[in-house]
Amino acid sequence: MILDLHGQGLSVSAIARQPGLDQKTVRAYIAEGLEAPVYKKRAARPGIVDHFEAYLRERLAAYPALTTVRLSLSSRKAASSAATASYAIACANCGLPSRQLLKCVLTLQQVSRRKLLRQV
Repeated sequence: MILDLHGQGLSVSAIARQPGLDQKTVRAYIAEGLEAPVYKKRAARPGIVDHFEAYLRERLAAYPALTTVRLSLSSRKAASSAATASYAIACANCGLPSRQLLKCVLTLQQVSRRKLLRQV
C-alpha cells in the first residue's frame, strides 16, 4: 500500500496520514522497498451461550412459549448435570474410592455452579 501510494506520487506526509503511521516509518518502508504488514482479524471467541445453543434450540422447538428466565434456569440445570457426569467420569478414571468420589463430585458440582452463576 505504501509503495503503491508513493508510486502514485503522494508525499510522505500524505501517505503517513492514511494508515496512521509516522513519517519516519513511511520513509523507512520506501527506502527499503518494504510493504507494511497486513494483520489478520482475530477469530471470534466463543460466547457463553454457544455451548448451550443446540440445547436451547431444542427446548424452544419443543416449547415455543418458554420465557428467557425459564430457558436460563433449565440450561443451568442441564449444564450442572452434564458437568457432574463428566466430573464423575474423570474422578472414576483416577481411581478414587466411592465415598471420596461422591465428595469430589459434589465439590466440583458446587464449583461449576458458581462459575455458571458468574458467567450469566
